[in-house]
Parts: sequence; C-alpha cells; structure tokens
Amino acid sequence: VPDQDWPIDQAIAQFPIGQFFLTGSFPRTYTIESGAFPTGITMNTAGQINGTPTVEGETGSVVIRCTNSAGFALTNEWNWLTWEALAFIGPIPTQEATVGVEFTHDFSQYFTGTVSGYVINVASWPPDTVFDTNTGIATFTPTVEFTTSNAVVVAESDYTPSFVISNNFAWDVTAVSLPAFYAL
Repeated sequence: VPDQDWPIDQAIAQFPIGQFFLTGSFPRTYTIESGAFPTGITMNTAGQINGTPTVEGETGSVVIRCTNSAGFALTNEWNWLTWEALAFIGPIPTQEATVGVEFTHDFSQYFTGTVSGYVINVASWPPDTVFDTNTGIATFTPTVEFTTSNAVVVAESDYTPSFVISNNFAWDVTAVSLPAFYAL
C-alpha cells in the first residue's frame, strides 16, 4: 500500500483498501493486525477507510490483513502522516515602503497550514528585495520608487497531493517627501 499523507479536517469517504490486495476469491474480510490509523479514521471489514483526521502531525503505520473466502490471507503495511492543509488568511494589504528606509515584512502571517516554502514572482517585487523562501520574510532597503498592483506570494506544501496557495497584492515604494521649508 503506498504511503499516505492526509490533511486534517478533510473527510475520507470509502477509500477502498482492497485494491492493494490480490487474494483471489471473494468475499474478502479486512482487519487491522497491528498499528492504528490516525485519530478520526476507521476501517470497516469490507476494507473501506472512512473518517476525518483530526490531529496534525500524527505519524504511524498500520498492518492490514485481508482474508479471502478460501481462508488465504495477505498482510500489507501502510505508513501515514497527517498535516494541516494550506489556507490563505489575507488579504495582504498594500505594502508601503520609502526609498532609503529599510523594509521588513513577514508574509507567512497570511498563510496557515504545513508550509514547506514560499515563492515570489521576482519581476513583480521591488528591485533588491531579499526574500527568504523558508520563512516568507522580505527585507530590503529600496533604492528606487516602485509601484505595482500584481505582486504575488505563493505558499507551497510538499505533501501528497502537493498544495499551492497564492495571493496578489500591491507595492507602493515612494521617495521621501520633505516639507516645503526644506526646499528654500
């Protein structure tokens, strides 16, 4: 049985474990020989897995025994883990910066779930932006004015199936405005 990565709070309905056992005759009966499924998941004797994983970060394995009508049995081990699916909790506000003034912002605050990394579209971000793809933190000191309404930040998850969530926002980098009396 292939290893399974299950997002928490997402229902699994009648996942047929029987497809991984070639025991010949029917009917077949399925039992757990050792181990267990994640909290919230069960398997019936027909080999259907149902439920909703409820605890993030659980890992383990289960050995399932399939017995056919002739009494022949096979076992198969199944490793699994649970994780929190990605979600966007924006909106991301317009990012305002000033030329010559250091700017730091943590974009990870707009995403929840098990994030494996972040990606940006460099062309839509101010020049000289240093973006940490592990933490989602952008740091730079703007050297030129820059405005766009289509900047993108993407959060990725390495779990199967992989998930990607992105969101657009605006940048507004302006020059320092001096009061009129400095112009004299």
